[in-house]
Amino acid sequence: MSDQGARPNKGRGRGRGNETRGRGAPSGRGRGTQQRQTQAPPGRGQRPATSSGLEEDFPRLGASTPTRPAWGKPAPVSEPQKVVEQTVAEQIPPMPEPIKESVLISKDEEEEEEEKPSQIIKQEFPKKPAMRGSEGRPIKLRTNHYRLDLKNSFTVYQYDVEMKRKSAKSDQDKLISNKTLMRKMFQVLQTKLPNEYKNKIVYNFSKNLFSLIKLPFETSATYELNVENSVFLITLKTINQVTVEKNFYQPLEIQILDLILTHNLNYSCINVNRSFFKEGNDRFELGFGLELWKGAYSSVRPSELGLTWNVDSANAAFLLCQDLIELAKYHYNCDINSLRNAILSDKKEGIIGYSFVEDYKNREIKTKTGGFRKKIKGFGPDPVSYKFEWNKPDGTKKTVTVADYLKQHYNINLRYANLPCIDLGRANYLPMELCSTELKNKKKLDDKETQAMIRKTAVPAADRMKYIDQWTKNSNINQDPVLKEYKIDVNLRMVEVDGRVLEPPDVQYKAQKMPSKTIGEKGQWDHRNSKFYQSIKIEKWIVLNFAFRVKNEALNSFINALINIGDKHGIWFEDPLDVINETKSMDDNQTRTIVTKIMDKYKGIQLIVVIFGGTTNAYKIVKTQGDLISGIATQGVEDRNVNRISDQTISNILLKINCKVGGTNFVLSRENRQLIFFFIKFKNCKEI
Repeated sequence: MSDQGARPNKGRGRGRGNETRGRGAPSGRGRGTQQRQTQAPPGRGQRPATSSGLEEDFPRLGASTPTRPAWGKPAPVSEPQKVVEQTVAEQIPPMPEPIKESVLISKDEEEEEEEKPSQIIKQEFPKKPAMRGSEGRPIKLRTNHYRLDLKNSFTVYQYDVEMKRKSAKSDQDKLISNKTLMRKMFQVLQTKLPNEYKNKIVYNFSKNLFSLIKLPFETSATYELNVENSVFLITLKTINQVTVEKNFYQPLEIQILDLILTHNLNYSCINVNRSFFKEGNDRFELGFGLELWKGAYSSVRPSELGLTWNVDSANAAFLLCQDLIELAKYHYNCDINSLRNAILSDKKEGIIGYSFVEDYKNREIKTKTGGFRKKIKGFGPDPVSYKFEWNKPDGTKKTVTVADYLKQHYNINLRYANLPCIDLGRANYLPMELCSTELKNKKKLDDKETQAMIRKTAVPAADRMKYIDQWTKNSNINQDPVLKEYKIDVNLRMVEVDGRVLEPPDVQYKAQKMPSKTIGEKGQWDHRNSKFYQSIKIEKWIVLNFAFRVKNEALNSFINALINIGDKHGIWFEDPLDVINETKSMDDNQTRTIVTKIMDKYKGIQLIVVIFGGTTNAYKIVKTQGDLISGIATQGVEDRNVNRISDQTISNILLKINCKVGGTNFVLSRENRQLIFFFIKFKNCKEI
């Protein structure tokens, strides 16, 4: 008789004290203080014991799970090396840059380029097969695509763009890469060109500029521009001509159409990658100085229907413009009277206000006097004690304090002269009250900010469709003067396509079938009393608790619920090897150190159940160190699900655990599998 068959019903009232397990020997249920009993003979999900069993980076987690090689190591020699067949796409040489008349010259033709005319390769829109499926209930589906109507094919002139800041020494001209500055420079450039070029030029605010008519020079030209009280040089060089046709497409032509549709959006909105956000619209607070903005993603796509404008909802977090004093008060969690001492006592590596500088060193600081933007280097002396030599407008020199200089030159009386100045580098010190941060997109959010963002952005499909349609209509895209010059129209009705709703299949568990009639319209069903199709024995696992809100009593109840409900699903849990509480406040480096030590100590175990509840990035650290580096499956649980246990929630957690350790929760019934196999085989025969 197998282990599974000899096992008594341990699921009812299973506690964590001593009890007989039906294995011929008592097993203690304490918290890591007792001796582990001799292992039973290998069963499903358990490999035979070996001397190096715990030294493998990726242990065999189940009978159906192949042993994986360690991270960064070559695969075992015993495994046959897979040979990947080269596809047709890999045989086509990459497209050269820049493209001339969408011409693709193969490697064999390079030597004969002058003798043979270049072959023009064009690709038509892909067509769907003539034979289409008929199963299920036919429906109409709305897509977030809008048809583009090109009245005529057109040709544009492509130019390379180089922008530099002009300096006294020509060999020290600095290349410009700031897109905000490039937009302003392009606006100034347009004023230097004749009026006939208006709305005919589009620019990607990088290296490529396209014009519907040829610019007034043959090969290259350099223009001198005055932007933000500085002198810049912009050089344009002719590259080639590109023809955008109605019924064909190439990547460069799609890029040109993208620029045409979004050129003016770059000036009316804030651009983040391919998404556009308008100030003042659809904003939600995520935390101090951090807001969620709703916008729209834009892209031109080729399809069977022709060219379409793909619009989708987009969300981004923005750090708002903030007075530096308010930002520092929030950072140090103090009032204005305690702020000076808080900054001066925060000193590390010779930097005053170290933690503040580390958090905001990448934020641009805008000054209220000169308007220039700098990045904070640290804190310096206060404006009353720091003196410097002032070159006065009348040519005389005078030694003054920062406070006196601001009073005499700008007529500014400081309110908080006791606070340390901001060090902007090169002995430039400015009082905090004259500095503020610039608006900036925050790309990396911590766990708390991510959770708040998900709560705001998770909306039903109908609401999302309504938002996309409303944003598209409010964009007034058909009144865009650039689109009118290029004779492009957008049909503001969402593209509709045919769809089919298939009947749900019967689902097969280990000893029972879940009929399709019990599966709801949203693909949901109750599996709480069903044994998984293939469940795995979990013998080596631990619990790691980061949540200070979870006390020992609640944690014990959660572990017991995991074991008892797992038994109902056919999962055999041994007692956890250890239950580790790390509930003190930690930063990311401390969290990473603790997790790494635990992974090293318990190398080779099957599972780590982690309770999250802090504000650090513990989730990312655990997943990286566990699943990616150490090859140990991890399952995260929120602290609220531990403190308030629900059978349905525990059952859903077990679904994930069983899959992660190599099990199979359920499969399609045999009848449904045969139908799918027949359909695939039939389709293959027809295509051949």
